[in-house]
Amino acid sequence: NVTETAGPQAWRLTEYNPAEGNMEEIVFKLHGIVCGKMLPPVSKPITTAAMARQRPYIRQAVTVTGLGCDFFESSRRGIEELYILYANNFPVDSLDGWQCGTYENFSSIDSHARYFSRITNNNDGADAVPFNPMVDPDGTLNSMISDGYYHGPENMVEYRSRCIGRDEAVKYTYISPATIRIGDIVELSVTFAVFPCKDKRYKMVPQLRGVLLLNQEARDVSERLAHFDRH
Repeated sequence: NVTETAGPQAWRLTEYNPAEGNMEEIVFKLHGIVCGKMLPPVSKPITTAAMARQRPYIRQAVTVTGLGCDFFESSRRGIEELYILYANNFPVDSLDGWQCGTYENFSSIDSHARYFSRITNNNDGADAVPFNPMVDPDGTLNSMISDGYYHGPENMVEYRSRCIGRDEAVKYTYISPATIRIGDIVELSVTFAVFPCKDKRYKMVPQLRGVLLLNQEARDVSERLAHFDRH
């Protein structure tokens, strides 16, 4: 189901959760190799004015690619089908087109989450949540909460790693976003929402909800080789 929500106004793909007795937003899992990122922690702005200007725009973002693998191309096609589903719920040609990115001639997919939401008539900020210390270790982001901006559930991203022990037991632990590097294999938790734009147009946005670190071996090997090359 495509459901309209408020605070901020958006349209989201939802399904009924019988255990909770309500509709929940569907979260998609996307596997890939990190080929681009803009992750916490955030450096403190040089001036207060710079800090105020950045608040509406700064975000945490990850770009992944499959380097041509079938599983990733299947995910890309699935997002295109989701776009068509959304487009059928809006006036003809009013939903801006969605296109995947490219990384060295391979398909890539971007997703992001803003650090702050704006307080409006439909969103009073009552659902504010604190920043995770691993995301904001120096309190830089927390110091930017003011003048109609707050950090809410829409802005939260979970960062975790998966470890498999010798007994094959799987363990999940929370990690610092700084741990994630280019070349890591990850599982992204992503939702897709449509937001209104100017002139009665709309845009589908991939929203980052979580990053699960699956494997760093390829990156570790490349870093060791680069070290030997330098020495």
